[in-house]
Amino acid sequence: MPPKKKGGRYTPKGGSPPRSAAARTGGEAERSPDASRSSRAARPPRKPSPVWFLALVGVLWVAAGLMVAVRVEGSWRIAPAMILAFVGLAYLRAAVRELIRRREGGR
Repeated sequence: MPPKKKGGRYTPKGGSPPRSAAARTGGEAERSPDASRSSRAARPPRKPSPVWFLALVGVLWVAAGLMVAVRVEGSWRIAPAMILAFVGLAYLRAAVRELIRRREGGR
C-alpha cells in the first residue's frame, strides 16, 4: 500500500464502500456468535473410524512402501518408498491414539 499523502484520498476513486458479511450472504441481519455456536452444537458428533480399519490401512501403506523399496529398480525408489511408509505410520499412529483415547474413557 502506498504511503498516505497529505490531503490526498486514501481509498481509490469510484470504489464502493465494503459490504458487510451479512449483505454478501443474502441480506440477513448480522448474527451473533452464539447463533453459529448453537447450530454447531446441535449436530451429533462424528463417529471415529474403527481401530482395526486404521491399523489395516496403515499396515497396507507400510507394505506398499516396502514393496516399492524392494521391487522397484533405480535410485529414485527411495523417495516413494519413504512417502508410502510414512503415510502408513501416520495411520498406525492414529490407530494407537484411538486405542489410548478409548482406554482412558474417551473425551
